[in-house]
Amino acid sequence: WDDSYTVSDFMELTDPFNSIDIDVGAYDCTVKPYSGSTVKITVTGDTTHNIRAKISGDTLSVYHSGWKFGWLRGFDIFSWTSSIKVEVLVPEQQYESLTVYTGAGNAVIKDITAKQVDLGVGAGKLEYTQPDIVTDELRIDVSAGKLIAKNAATKNYSIDVSAGAAEVYGLTGAGSIDVSAGSAKVYLEELNGDCGIDVSAGSVTFGIPEYSGPVCAKLRFRGIDVLFRLMVDRGHGILLPLPAALRDSGNGHIMLIPQLFHN
Repeated sequence: WDDSYTVSDFMELTDPFNSIDIDVGAYDCTVKPYSGSTVKITVTGDTTHNIRAKISGDTLSVYHSGWKFGWLRGFDIFSWTSSIKVEVLVPEQQYESLTVYTGAGNAVIKDITAKQVDLGVGAGKLEYTQPDIVTDELRIDVSAGKLIAKNAATKNYSIDVSAGAAEVYGLTGAGSIDVSAGSAKVYLEELNGDCGIDVSAGSVTFGIPEYSGPVCAKLRFRGIDVLFRLMVDRGHGILLPLPAALRDSGNGHIMLIPQLFHN
């Protein structure tokens, strides 16, 4: 990172790149495209923020670098807000990957076109709005914060929630949802792929679109795998379990009540 630059209040980078990596700790951050050809980074608030940026190889990196717990500088622990705001404007184009992590700040990512998207939240909040595209892969990891993803059309997805909360709208494709002690609300635009749901001590709300035919899926709840056929009638899901596929691993119980799975 020795070749990076400290952003005082404004920086413009001109080198080409096709991947974006953002991690500004507890600071508020906005990332969005614009019609220009350069990267424009604006920082407002405390001048001791130590936000750094560089383009290395094919990747734009914007991050916080400082002493231990330095990411808390400029952060109001009582109001859960940051006095430091970081805005990143990138050229409007298709990127290979977009990686964004927020520690305890608020991040807003809007209309970035990328093939692979990785979103991570520590104790902050991240709002991601995808343009009208289908990504190759969408990965979401929430520890104790909150993530809201909209227009999340993808081919493959992985949603992992530890003790936080995730809301995902417009999801497509195949993938997995793993909730250990948090909550996930997932609303599908299309139910067009396999979905594995693993719930330990949290909760999952699964919104399904109106669909004319049956779909097979697998639900794991406290170590039990249930293969079921899902019928949708006027937006309401009806689970028809296939008893032969029920496997009890000895460490949990499951009860299928169709009414609980209504959209």
